[in-house]
Amino acid sequence: MVVGGRVVVGRAQELVLAFRPRRGGGGAAAAHESLRVLRLVQPMRGTLEWRIEFCPIFDHGRAVPSLSQRAPGVVTARLGSESVTLEYPPHFRLARVENGVSLYGSLGVGETAVIALHHGRPSGRAPHVPWSLGSRLLDDCDRFWRAWLQQCTYRGRYAPQVRRSALLLKLLQYQPSGAFVAAPTTSLPEAEGGSRNGDDRYTWLRDMAVLVDTLHQLGFSQEVNQFMEWLDTSCAGDPSSFQMLYRVDGSRRVEEHELTHLDGYRGSRPVRVGNAA
Repeated sequence: MVVGGRVVVGRAQELVLAFRPRRGGGGAAAAHESLRVLRLVQPMRGTLEWRIEFCPIFDHGRAVPSLSQRAPGVVTARLGSESVTLEYPPHFRLARVENGVSLYGSLGVGETAVIALHHGRPSGRAPHVPWSLGSRLLDDCDRFWRAWLQQCTYRGRYAPQVRRSALLLKLLQYQPSGAFVAAPTTSLPEAEGGSRNGDDRYTWLRDMAVLVDTLHQLGFSQEVNQFMEWLDTSCAGDPSSFQMLYRVDGSRRVEEHELTHLDGYRGSRPVRVGNAA
């Protein structure tokens, strides 16, 4: 998915495009398996001052990582064997803040910037995504989603809304297994301040029956086949042993516990991980 827009401050104007690159897309992108999010910035008029906040917290806020500037334009947060790395314009200034860093800099007409977020095990070599690669990844992402939508067989008066909804359903799919989550969120309450705020990042068999049937009626057969293969594997055995919900990798571990150190959305407690349904 590509999200774009223009940033306007006074007489300055910049084009900003943010997207998640497709795994294995863009040719040389295969060398950047750690890449998660890209933001391409191109000034169109005047000069804009930028500030980027990078304050990653690990383990649901229970662990604060160590921060290090691995190279000009690269800062890494590391905890044990895991790391999150932000790549930013090398001329930006870095200042330490609570739980992270702030990055300050400006961009003017004729300049471009790539802001990239990487996730994975730390390595000796700092990541680098040049503008040329970022542009190829953007084109690849755009082509993929346009081609995917061409499979849609609905031709009624609500075609734009139906296609947008189909995109959302596709984005709920965990590609390695083919399973879908009910929602990519946890602890968002039905009513502000209420306690009905479960963890929805699981595959509910009941909900998936409706979701998969919808995609089937719209012509997206590959996603349906992927899910049915997941279902055959995850729910093998006697029907009496079926669970209401599963993890996207097919495992049955969905134990629920509360994160009492978090306030929740606008004070809506408890914050939950796992689901006791």
